[in-house]
Amino acid sequence: MKNLDKLLSWLQTSEYDAVILGRRDNFKWITEENANAVVTNAEVGVAHLLIEKDGSVTVAADSSDCSRMETEQNALRAKGMLIPWYESFEAHLKDYIGDRTFASDTGIVGTDNVQSELINVRMQLSEKELKRYRKIGQECAGIVEGVAMNARPGQTEQEIADKIRTGCIAKGISPDCVLVGSDERRYELSGVFSESTGIICKRRMFEGMEDAPSGRTDRIWLQGIYSNTRDERCN
Repeated sequence: MKNLDKLLSWLQTSEYDAVILGRRDNFKWITEENANAVVTNAEVGVAHLLIEKDGSVTVAADSSDCSRMETEQNALRAKGMLIPWYESFEAHLKDYIGDRTFASDTGIVGTDNVQSELINVRMQLSEKELKRYRKIGQECAGIVEGVAMNARPGQTEQEIADKIRTGCIAKGISPDCVLVGSDERRYELSGVFSESTGIICKRRMFEGMEDAPSGRTDRIWLQGIYSNTRDERCN
């Protein structure tokens, strides 16, 4: 079953007439190949998909991106809704919605935020997604093992982490948090990695860098990569 069919099945059983998807991960998931991101440090992209119960799909974006999204990032063959860049994006959405009941993955224009329900819809992976995850897992393992084998005493933790990031980016993998610990810090990072979320790991790692006695390694320990993979499957 295609991901659009999964979403439409959920929509048919809901109280909503349509759902608006603006998050980067949901956009990538529903299209199975397209991206609505311009910058990589934002949760929401530059285009929103409006998916209605009857199966019709509209892609809404401002005049800077609408044409590109409609012609280059449109696996669902959505109809374009061009919103002038100098006008209110939300006002246009409100006019389009009218007296109908829409949900969304962000709560835009006061719609019900159903992101937690969408996570459940996405939970059952397709065969294509399973193959992708196996491949990315092998690639990440190879990157970490390669860096570990070539790391040498005297390198800083930051230098080693950067080599892992570079290896990931070269393969199209976006690493959110790379944890590298040397000497006694390997025990601290082990607990952080196993007990905390990626955001907490990231904060602790950069705070800890300043506390490292010398910033250089005698013994090197690599926990691994906490990452949003190429299909940006983040919840």
